[in-house]
Parts: sequence; structure tokens; C-alpha cells
Amino acid sequence: MDRDEPAQPRPCRHRRLCSGDDRGPGSARPLPRDGRRRRRACGRSGREAGHPRPGEPREGGISPAATGGSRVSVVVEAQTRVTRLFDDLAGFWTEIYSAPGVAGAIYRRRLERALAWVESLDLSPGAPVLVVGAGAGFEAIALASRGYAVTAVEPAAAMLTIARTRAEVAGCNGVRWVRGDAHALGFEPASFDLVVALGVIPWLHSPKLAMTEMGRVLRPGGWWLGSVDNSHRLDAFFDPARNPVVAPRARAVRNALLRRRPGFEPKAAQHSSNALRRLLDCAGADRIAEVTFGFGPFTFAGRKLIGDKAGKAIDAALSRLAEGGTLIARSSGAQRLALARKREVGVRDI
Repeated sequence: MDRDEPAQPRPCRHRRLCSGDDRGPGSARPLPRDGRRRRRACGRSGREAGHPRPGEPREGGISPAATGGSRVSVVVEAQTRVTRLFDDLAGFWTEIYSAPGVAGAIYRRRLERALAWVESLDLSPGAPVLVVGAGAGFEAIALASRGYAVTAVEPAAAMLTIARTRAEVAGCNGVRWVRGDAHALGFEPASFDLVVALGVIPWLHSPKLAMTEMGRVLRPGGWWLGSVDNSHRLDAFFDPARNPVVAPRARAVRNALLRRRPGFEPKAAQHSSNALRRLLDCAGADRIAEVTFGFGPFTFAGRKLIGDKAGKAIDAALSRLAEGGTLIARSSGAQRLALARKREVGVRDI
């Protein structure tokens, strides 16, 4: 039966977070044989991180050790803004999957592709699956209906309420609902065969820390399936409000004029192929497959340029080019979906 129970976070013990810049799209570099590059990049030891210290952490909190101690208040404030945003927009994120426009079609396609990949993994019936950032529960309910033992983690109370209600209406009682934080998952190491994180990484204040946590609770040989917003998405280049080169500078000027601190408004981050590969390194996982898809909606200064009917036609045409291997279309979709597998042997402690 469904349970709404608080997570007991298990903070990551390593003190250094991952480092690295976003160098744009490209193929993954050869994997080092001894794991030394990953050791420097992620700051992890060979044993699994994440065992709690006595008296830590607070319920739903973030480990001071994992965030550098003095950064705790800033980190909590940043994630609180995001959680509040999803509480306020819970209805929107529920309705987007049935929306008639291009955006709704892209979200539906993301879910369909993710479920198709899960089915190709041939997981055993009742396999333990973790959904991080469960939102309105679309992925969790779909996976539970396929016979998996699903645990769904979501920090926003309003989203969690909607997800539970949708599950009850669908007659789905195979999901364990947990209110918790992706940066401090309250589960034992190697607890899950599959971790799913669709659309959550762009909203995390420290995706590297969260990916380390996902890797900790994923068993060796287990699967990670998730998505990010593509930093080289075609539709963003036509809108200065979304262009990855122009938009950050415009926001900095606006914040200065309005005397706002940077980060006043939560914004979804975007990631390149290389940036996603580095995040997977933090989870101790190797990328198996990756695709980009979805073209639109095309906007200018936040206003829609093309109607829904024409937008869908453009999306369909560009999608056919991408599936046919056309280089630009293949790498410039709005969504970047990836499947990765956790290494059987952990990173060496050197």
C-alpha cells in the first residue's frame, strides 16, 4: 500500500565535490584503467560513501560535511526556492503531460522513450526501482504498473499530494512515496537495481552531490536513467532570453539594476554531453546510450513565435532528421536522455 513517510537522509561522507567545466558536446573520452582521473574529478574513495555520522543528519536536511559546512545556509536557501517553485506550480507540472502544444508532446515523448529503455533492460519482476524527483508521479506509476517495487522521492509537498492522488485514481498501490532530498537520499547503499531521474538534475543546486548519492544507493551493475536540458538545444539560440550565451549576462544586468542577488529566481540549468558524462562519473557509472530529441517551442523574448500546429510539424520534421543521423539535428534537441550502468568495480582509493 502507498505510504507517505519522511526520508532519513544519509549524507555523502566525501568532503570534496566534483569539479569540471562544461566544454560543450563531444564523445566520451577513453575511460582510465585505474580510475585515477575519476578519483581526482569526483573526490570519492573506493568504498561507497554516504554512511551517517552520529547525530546526523536532520530530517530532510543536507549534510554540512557534504556541502562544506559554511555553505549550508546558502545551499538550503537555494533548494528551498526550487521546492517552493514546484509547490506553487504543481498544477502546471501535472497538466504539461497532457498539454496540446509542442512542450507537452516533448514531455510525453521523454516518458515514452524512458519506459522503452527500461523495458529493454529485462529487469526481474519486483526489482527495486528508485524515482528521484517524482513530481506528479507519472514515471513512478508507470513503472509500478509494470511490476517493479517503486520508491518515489519528491521534496515538494504539493507535488507529492498530487502524485499520491493520481496513484489512487489509477488503482496503483505499488509505490512507496517519500518526501526527501536528492542530495541526501535516506537509503542503504546498493539498495536499487534502477534509479530514474527525469527532469530533476536541471533544478538541483549541486547535481554532482546528488549524482554521488544516486550512485551510492544503486547496486554495482545497476542502471541509471535520466535526462537533462540540452545546453545546445536549437530552439534556445533564437531567443535572447534563453540563449546560453546571452541570457546569463542579461540576467546579471537585470539583477544589478534591481539590486537582486544572483540566483534570486530559480532557473533550470542546461548540460552538454560532456557535462553529463562528468556527472555520471560522480555516480560511478558509464554511459551506455544517449539521445537528444524535441525541437521547440520556438520563442523570442519569452513569447511564442509559432503556433501549436506549425510547431508540431517543425518538431516532427527535425526529429526525422535527427533519427536519420543528421549531425546538427541529432545533437540539438531540447532534451538529453541518457542510460548508464554502474561499474561493477568501484573507483580505487588512491
